[in-house]
Amino acid sequence: MTTTNDTLREKIWNFINRRGPKMIYDEPYPQTGKNIHDILEKLESSNIPKDSIYPIEEDISIIDKKRISFIRKTGDESTIDEMGFLLKSVPARLSINRVYVDAIFAPKAREIIP
Repeated sequence: MTTTNDTLREKIWNFINRRGPKMIYDEPYPQTGKNIHDILEKLESSNIPKDSIYPIEEDISIIDKKRISFIRKTGDESTIDEMGFLLKSVPARLSINRVYVDAIFAPKAREIIP
């Protein structure tokens, strides 16, 4: 019979021996319309234990555009939004969705979530 302590001991041993969770889904700027909750449901319905699935939703601040200004040769001050296309296209935030599963379930999970 496997106890909670045995499961925890195995997870710690795997982590120490670099056999930790494997990333099976990664999407910066979520655009595909895949909902991370749908992915979790698919994994769980495919008999991957819920406690072996690790969803990560990160929202990272990249730049505070309000704090940056540019001084032109004429001495006039400009904001990023008044500058060229490249500077205007820099996002203020980056959203990343990732899903990890315990290494033992990674091959199966990669079949389910291409």
